[in-house]
Amino acid sequence: MLLRITSVALLGLVLVGCDLPGTKLEKAQRVEPKGSTFDVSLYQEYIDLSSSEYNEGDYTDSDYFAVRAMQSGTGGTVAPEEISARQLPENKVGELTSARQRLVGTLSKGAAEKVPSETAIAQTGFDCWMQEQEENIQPDDIEACRSRFFAALEYIEDAMKPKPIAKKVEPPATPPLAAPPPASELYLVYFDFDNAELSEAAKAVLETAISAGRKLEGMTLTVSGHTDLAGIADYNMELSKRRAMAVSEALIMAGVASAAVKAEAFGETNPAIITADGVAESSNRRVEILIGVK
Repeated sequence: MLLRITSVALLGLVLVGCDLPGTKLEKAQRVEPKGSTFDVSLYQEYIDLSSSEYNEGDYTDSDYFAVRAMQSGTGGTVAPEEISARQLPENKVGELTSARQRLVGTLSKGAAEKVPSETAIAQTGFDCWMQEQEENIQPDDIEACRSRFFAALEYIEDAMKPKPIAKKVEPPATPPLAAPPPASELYLVYFDFDNAELSEAAKAVLETAISAGRKLEGMTLTVSGHTDLAGIADYNMELSKRRAMAVSEALIMAGVASAAVKAEAFGETNPAIITADGVAESSNRRVEILIGVK
């Protein structure tokens, strides 16, 4: 009789189209993200959050972040989480409210268009902080999300500061003997967890780097592979090499001279954001392309 009741209950779930907890992540991962660089970056950041919660057995929050991933990856507008959406400790509401106001302020000034990848990191870092603060049982996770949010936000605010207006200077009587060398340029290509394949967002960054590399004669492109601190150090070193090679091959295939491309790998030894060992931090899963004088 119990078997019959269970079978009928499961059949009922199927007939009414209800999703079982923890099933939305797989649906979100099948989405081919479209839209702006910010939309695609936000989709991937929410996928990472959903995957992290799924691996911890928190299927409710995994589903929640998976839905936000699908919305951002299909052209929907996804705002930072409202303060009222979570049951937060009273002594944390003020700080989170102020943090959200700063983030919304940058969004209103065009941060998603000017610094899309960092803005996506800031928004998902805030949502992660909100979720962990509501649970209020993992101080290290709360601090990791909070630190990630503020690091990205401070980068955005600095990048969006008005540039000083240069004073008009009369040209010198005689031209300089030689033009100064062009400044170095840095491009960041991010990767999915335990992955060395180029995402759509990564390809968009590569196109910009490739265009710069073609125009600047006598320059070299240093391609540095990195990983986060999740996993074994030896494995991460090999993974960082594969990421560096994937980017180097893409540059060369696009027409950048192979002699101008220098690939190197650092594994988990040089994280962009300092974390504890074993933490899967998406900002550390990257390849840096530095264009500079040979």
